[in-house]
Amino acid sequence: MVSPTSGTILSPRGVPSAPSDPEATQLQGASSDFEALLLRQLVVAMRKTIPESSTSAASSKLYDHFLEDGLSQHLADVGGIGLSDLLDMREKSGKNSDL
Repeated sequence: MVSPTSGTILSPRGVPSAPSDPEATQLQGASSDFEALLLRQLVVAMRKTIPESSTSAASSKLYDHFLEDGLSQHLADVGGIGLSDLLDMREKSGKNSDL
């Protein structure tokens, strides 16, 4: 995302992105993907609490799978639960101990 006033590249949350090296970019991508994976597990668990309809066709289950994937990835991209940011901050601070 780009700021309409300054032209600065912004993160999904609207915070200016700092120029980073390829390794930091790769780490940010991995932490975002990890958060998306955890969010997907959360979405799947929540959807199990909703009763299934009597017409549970295979196409409906496939649609549900895509919906869960898309929703979890979107949630992670727009900030998720903050896990990705926490992992990035831990790595930048150089702390390799357990969370």
